[in-house]
Parts: sequence; structure tokens; C-alpha cells
Amino acid sequence: MKKKAVFVFNLFAMLWMASSAWAGVNDYTFSQGNLAFPSITGTLIPDSIQDDAVTELIDIGFTFRFNNTDFTQFSASSNGFIRLGAQPSATDYTPLSSPCSNCISAAAINGRTTGGVRYLTHGKAPNRIASIQYNNYQLRTDVTNNDLLTFQIRLHETTNIVDIIYGGSSNRTSTSRYLQVGIRGEAIAPDYANRTGNTWSDTNAGASAGATRRWNSGSGNYPASGLRYTWTPPFFEISPNSITRYLAVNTIKQDKVTLRNNLNSNVTINSISASPSWLTHDLITPVTIPANGSRDISYILDAEGMTEGTHSVNLEMQSSAGPITLFVSMKVNTDPIPELPRHIAEWEPARGALIHYPLALPDDMVQDLFHNNDELFVVVSSGSQNPAYTYFQDTLEIDPNQVTWIVVPYTDSFWVRDYGPMSIFHGHTGNRKLAILDFSYNRPRNGDNAVNATIADLLNLDYFFLPIATSGGNILTNGRCQEFTDDWVFLQNDTDPFSGNASHPDIPGYDENPYDYRYTLTEFLDLMQLYRGELIENGFHMWHDPIGDYLHHIDRWAKLLSPNTLLIADGMGGDTEVALDAIAVEMASFPTCVGGTYEIIRINCPDGAPYTNSYILNDQVYVPFMGDGSASQVDLDALAVYENAMPDYTVKGYLSPPNHPWTHLDAIHCRANTIFKTHGESTVPVELSSFTANVSADSFVNLSWVTQTETGVLGFYVIRNTESDLGSATTVSNLISATNTSEMQRYVFKDTEMYDAGEYFYWLQNTDLDGSTGFHGPISIQFNTPGSSVPEIPLVTQLDAIYPNPFNPRAYIPFSLKSHSSVSIEIYNVRGQLVKSFPLGQQTPGYHRIEWDGRDDLGHNCGTGIYHIRMNVGNDSYLRKVVLMK
Repeated sequence: MKKKAVFVFNLFAMLWMASSAWAGVNDYTFSQGNLAFPSITGTLIPDSIQDDAVTELIDIGFTFRFNNTDFTQFSASSNGFIRLGAQPSATDYTPLSSPCSNCISAAAINGRTTGGVRYLTHGKAPNRIASIQYNNYQLRTDVTNNDLLTFQIRLHETTNIVDIIYGGSSNRTSTSRYLQVGIRGEAIAPDYANRTGNTWSDTNAGASAGATRRWNSGSGNYPASGLRYTWTPPFFEISPNSITRYLAVNTIKQDKVTLRNNLNSNVTINSISASPSWLTHDLITPVTIPANGSRDISYILDAEGMTEGTHSVNLEMQSSAGPITLFVSMKVNTDPIPELPRHIAEWEPARGALIHYPLALPDDMVQDLFHNNDELFVVVSSGSQNPAYTYFQDTLEIDPNQVTWIVVPYTDSFWVRDYGPMSIFHGHTGNRKLAILDFSYNRPRNGDNAVNATIADLLNLDYFFLPIATSGGNILTNGRCQEFTDDWVFLQNDTDPFSGNASHPDIPGYDENPYDYRYTLTEFLDLMQLYRGELIENGFHMWHDPIGDYLHHIDRWAKLLSPNTLLIADGMGGDTEVALDAIAVEMASFPTCVGGTYEIIRINCPDGAPYTNSYILNDQVYVPFMGDGSASQVDLDALAVYENAMPDYTVKGYLSPPNHPWTHLDAIHCRANTIFKTHGESTVPVELSSFTANVSADSFVNLSWVTQTETGVLGFYVIRNTESDLGSATTVSNLISATNTSEMQRYVFKDTEMYDAGEYFYWLQNTDLDGSTGFHGPISIQFNTPGSSVPEIPLVTQLDAIYPNPFNPRAYIPFSLKSHSSVSIEIYNVRGQLVKSFPLGQQTPGYHRIEWDGRDDLGHNCGTGIYHIRMNVGNDSYLRKVVLMK
């Protein structure tokens, strides 16, 4: 049977996401009705006319659960909405589509508060209500005092219901205004519940996050006093709310979802519908979830032999509180994918730069790129070959025969960073190779889109196609375990057709994303891992664009300088500066792949100067200068920042070419890409100075090892056998995380699953972040069972940890008895069916172990999946789980 790869993923949390990836407000139930407007006095915030303003965070007065997260504070915007847990942008007029996470909008528009905002928490626990009331909120920003609306946003304790109640309106005009009305959960997903249409009494839900209600007095389009919109959360939460994953054929994915009971009483799940053969889970009914408690459901998706496309099922659970549906979808990709890919950092060894002709870089920089590196690669259209050769020969004084020309039928632009290749290493240890990773360029430019396939063919490199729409300038990588990007990289590929598109200031009808990729967040992250490589938990960081224009490229405000150094723009002013400051503070606490946290360096970028849009190539750094004809003092200050941060590099500044000036939108990094070394990646192995074993005082085996240096190591596994044969040995430890430091480190692992006397052999496996592995050992030790003359009597009866777990082909099931007992062990599949039984009969006190070879009682091989081990001792039962992987 073909061996399948196994992927166990923790979904990567976005930096600005406070909760797990749960699109919860989609599951809220909407209703509407009428009641007398319950006006409040309360506390006045603010006490004057406000435009483009937000309040400080204000205490709700109780814990309010929204979108699977507990909140205790809110901030009110002068634009007709509130945000839970954080302040919104003062100039956010479209919170449901901008998007603004955890926002509740009654009448969002570019408006202003004229009668003030009041708040009051009233009632008695556990049924208090927090009311936020806007008095005479103006749906415009002029001083005419027209189009005024009073409304109230109410948050209910315990039930976590959201109400919007409209009061009176006055001075209405016949000019149409379009308001966003509804609630927004996560900013990164299509997670909203809103209202749309002209008639406010209609119950029409919006088909997109940007849907609006129309306000127009002449047409009667305004809310009646007492109109009440209500959003009620479900009695349960599933986090994430569905299973939607992306797998390569013949691979397995293992993860879990969490089912939370929001009621103040127990909920029993009595039954669950049958699963297809490609899905297994560990929910055995009946099972009771306590009041306000939760239960994890582990699952395995198995794509062995599956066809290309989407395979899906609804798992229907019948509970004492009502039905629960969990949607499960597995998208299977049968296209070639890289083996153990690793994304390459900009500073890694390179053959040379990749640029475009006609040149968009200054001549002296092109000369530098040619003379200080092994090669220079130039993309040129077939019709421009002769003038390109002449220009290089006569103007640059570079022999065109010494240039590697990438000749294509035509190109649309010179931004080779954005449409040029992403680069990865892939393959197994000892056979790692450079590969080109192509993608759909997020511009309608067919010529640019064809360049990467030509590069791979000309340079004889492996070629893979990543089916997403993006640009190279919007992903930064440290080459090991983390990547950083603007959230546009997902929004252009999500399931909402209205997100991830932006208008161009100069091109009517401009479509930034002419493709129609539609992925959930988990599918998207799975896809990135398949093609770009594994990351650590929380290793894929996305931020909402702090600059706020149409381009959405992270290299305009941030740059990785090394595996532990991040450069972030400073001095941009306004909301952009506030957002960048917040990102810098958060990033300073992030662990790196090489130990410690990130060093954050700020660089002054007045008027949006593109000093983060620099280019690193081998031992050189190229920085854009913005001076008029010569370097300004601000340019020289920026150069000094790089020199101090990168002392081992030669840092150079360049004024822009006259015909293509640097702008706040793009500079050197956007116009240069890299062709990396092709002779396999350069890695620093683990330097292991000792690996020893000894019997501990409590009669177990202690393994200890000392490393002198570690670089790019994910961690270690301990492997054991009763003979000196690694091939038949079993893994007896979970992953022991590495520290990745150049200083000496000592590790200790205690092997407590020892039951038989004899000689044991141990190996140490180091697993690198790029998927490659190395082995150390074996070492051997003679082990005697505790108290060999008089066996030690265990203090408790228990079923011990099963090992190895996952297993294939054999699992060891250890248990201990404190007294003579009748014992049986039964093995059940996830459907609750008995597949194997071991009637052991009377057993003596002490330590025992049996083996299971993965077969059922009929001798048939059991399939991949989760199995429940139940040990029956008298009237007591003990449970464990084990995963069989094939």
C-alpha cells in the first residue's frame, strides 16, 4: 500500500484575532418586531457634536459573549456603530464590509453625533442590559441639522442577545443615503449578519457584507419608531463552525472542533448521523455536555484514492436541546505538489537578481547587481530583445552575452516582485531542490502571468502552480516557520465575491482580482502549507492594511531583515501611525524560529516614503532614496537605520530612474526578484555533543542529550526498540520542542512505559522545520523491572498511555492493577462498533501489557482512524484513545 503523509495542524491564528476561527454571527437567528422606544438618560458620551471620533473603551458592566469571545468593554463611533473589545477607526464608515471585527451597526455612514451618545447598564444580574443610545444622530456631516435618527443598541446578559431599537427620526430629506445595518464577527471571514433593501420593515438579509438599508424620506424609506431588530446566538457554538479542509490526494489530516453548550443546563447528544468512509471522529453517543461547558471532537480526513474535487457531508446530531449540524467538506487536489516544501527568505544564498527590461531600476544599480553576483536575469519581450542587447552593451557597458535573458512573448509591467516567482526548496533529505512556485497574479495581465513558467523551463527548475490570486509583494517570509502578510492575500481568495476587490483611482471598472478562487480560511491555510511549507502554530500572521488604499502590499510598511528582526515604518501619521504602532507592540512579543522574540526596528517614512521597500541580495542591501537629485537627510537617516540593523551587509542607497520615480506605492523591492542557488539548501545540522541513558531512582529510563547549536529545528522524538534495528523501532515520545539557539542546551526525557526487563536501544530523531530529519544513536541500556524479586504492587488500577500513538502496525496497551481482578479490554471504532476484544480473565496485581496488531476479531485489517480502548475491571471501566495510521 502506498504510504500516506500525515498532517496534524493547529489552525494559524491571525495576529489581530482574539478568538478561534469561528464564523459565529452567521449562525445567529434574526427576528424583528416593535416595542415602545425605551429611552434612557444614563451617562453622556460624548457631550458635544462629534465627527470622525470614537470613545475610549467603556465598561459594559457584565461579561457579554459575542462571536465566541467574552467582552467586558465597548467603544462607540460617531459613525453609527459600536465595537466590542477595541476602538474602531475614527474614519470607518462601513464597519460591516471594511471590515471591523466584533462590530454592531445600527446606521453606519459618514455621519456625526449631534445629540450625544448615552449608555446605561440596568436590571439585575444575571439578566442585565447594557443600552447605548444615540440621540439625533445625523446621517450626514454638514451643519444643516437634517436627517436625524435616534436609536439604541442593547446587549443582554446571559442570553447574549443583540437588539437594535429605533426611536424617532426628524428633518428627513429626500436625498437617498445608504446605511450599513447588522453585526460583524471576524474581520477575515465572510462573518456577518445584516439587513438590506428599501423598506425597513422587510426582513431581507444582505447577500454581501456591503449590503445597505436605504434612507429616503420622499420614498418613505426610514425606520418607524419602535422598530426592533434582534440577533439571537444559537444554544451551541462549534469552533470552527464547520470543517472545511484542503488535502492533497493520499494524505490524511487530523484536527478537532470544539462544541460548546451556551445553556445554563446540561445538553445530551443522543445520536449522530453516519459518516462517509473518508471521515472518522471520536464522538460516541450518548454524551452529555455540562452547562456552559464544552467537548472536543477529534476527526481525521483521509484522502487516500479520492477523486479531485469537493467531498462533503452534514453530520446531524440530535440533542436534548435541539438539532445540531456540523458541515464537513474535504477538497482534494490531485495535481503535483512539492515534497516537504520550505519557503525561502530573501537573504538566503542567490545566483542573482531578476529584473525587467525596459529597466525600472537606475542604471548604476543594474551594473552593481551584475558585477557583485554570479548572474543577472532579465525578463524581456521578444520584440524588445535587440534594443535591450544594445542598451546593455552601449549604455550599461555589460556584455549582453553574460546576461541570462528570460524571453517571453510580451509583458505588461516591470513589477517582477509581484508577478515573478515565489521560490521554495522541496524534496527529501539529500535530494532537496529549488522549485518555482507560480500563482495567479492578481491583475488582469496575461503577459506577466506567463513569465514564471518560462523561467522554470529555461532554468530547468521544478514547477508547481499554487491556485490562489496574489502578488509577491504581499508576503514576507523568514524562510523557516513564519510568514507575514496583509489580509488581502486571503480576502482575494475567500468565499465572499465582494471582498478582496478594490477600485483603482485612475482606471474605471478596474478589477484587481479577475479570478474566482473561493476558499474558507482553513482551506486557504491548508493550501498555503501544501505548497509553501509547514509553519509553527500561529505562524501565519495577517493584518488589516494600515495604509488603507487600494494596493494592499505589506512591503510598503514592513520588511524582515533577518530571522529575528522586523523593520516597521514610522512617521506616517494619523490612523496609519496608530495601526503601525499597535503592530509593532504585538510583534515584539512574538517568538521567532531561532529563539527569543522579534527585535522591532522603526524607520521614519514621512509622507509615505517607501524606505521599507528595499531589496536584500546576498551581502548587499539596496535602499530607495527620495531626495531631489541627491540624497536628503531623511534618506541618509534611513540608510543609517539599515546599517545599524545589518552590520554584516553593504548598504547602498539609490535615487530612482528619471522615467520611473520611486513612489509611496512602489520602489526597489517591487521591481526586483531573486533566483536562488539551485544546489540544495544550506542547513546547519544539530550539533549533538552527548546522548546518554540511565535508570532513574524511580526505576524508569532517563534519556538526556546536549546540543551545542540548533538552527531551524522543529524538535526531537525519542525512538526505542528491543534490538538494534531502527526500521522496526517505535516512537515513544511526543514532539519535544527545540530551542534553536547557538548556545548549549540540555534535554531530558523519562521513558515511563517500561514493563519488561531486558536490553533496550534508543535513537534520537531531530525533525527540522523544512520537514527533513536526522537520527542519532543507537545507545543501549539494561533495564530490570522494578523490584525484580518482589514485584511492586501499583497503588491504583488504571489504563496507561497507549504507545506509539498514532501507531502502525502494532500498539502496546499497558495497564496496572492494585488487586486480583477480572479484566477484559475492548476496542471500538468511532461508530461505537466493537472491533476487537481481549477477554483476559483473572489477572494478578502489578503491571501488565498486551499488544494489538490493528486487526479485528475476524483477522481483518482495521482502517485508518480513531479507536477507543476500554478496559473493564469488575464493575469499573477505563478509557483511552489511539489513532491507527496507514
